[in-house]
Amino acid sequence: MAEEEEVTQEEETSEEAEEDEEGEEEKAEKGEKEVQEYNFRKPVSDELPAAELRNLKPRFETFGRMVGTGMTSNFRTGVTMTIDELTQVKYEDFIGSLSTPHILAILN
Repeated sequence: MAEEEEVTQEEETSEEAEEDEEGEEEKAEKGEKEVQEYNFRKPVSDELPAAELRNLKPRFETFGRMVGTGMTSNFRTGVTMTIDELTQVKYEDFIGSLSTPHILAILN
């Protein structure tokens, strides 16, 4: 009787594994990506590699030029944005360093 239960459990485990593989294949065919959770309060590594930071700076500069151009056309006055320094700070420390009142906006 115990042997029958073990065989049944092994069959169920192998069936579940096959279903998972089929589900992953279907997602891949549809172009869906699996979402992974990320804990922002306790990041896996505290800092990005230096090479990644170097890659981010030109992107931020491009973003600054685009925002400056948009603001110039809306306000009809010259607006320039520059990157003085690129540093990495934990989100909690950044929010704690802001003066009150403050506005934090996400530009899309």
